Amino acid sequence: MRPHYPNFSFPLWVGKTWQGKYRTTRGDGKVFDSDRSVTVEGWEEVTVPAGRFKALKVSSLTYYRRVDGGGGGRIVFNYWYAPEVGRPVRIED
Repeated sequence: MRPHYPNFSFPLWVGKTWQGKYRTTRGDGKVFDSDRSVTVEGWEEVTVPAGRFKALKVSSLTYYRRVDGGGGGRIVFNYWYAPEVGRPVRIED
C-alpha cells in the first residue's frame, strides 16, 4: 500500500473513525486505488481458541477500483482488538 494505511489508529476508543486513500499493486501488475473508512464500534466479549477476551470491535469498509477501468468492488473486515494482548484476537471478512 502506498501510502501505508494501518488497520488501527491508536489510541482506540468507541466511536473513533478514520479514513484514508491508498494505492496497491498486485503481483500480476494490476493497480488499484482504494478508499477506506474505519470505525471503532464498541466493546464485546470474544471467545476464541486462545481464550475469552474483552475486545474493541473495529469495522473497516474499503471501496476499490482498478486504475485501468477494469472494475472494482468493496471489502468489509471486522477486527476484535484485545488491549490485554495488544493485537486482534478475531478477524472476519
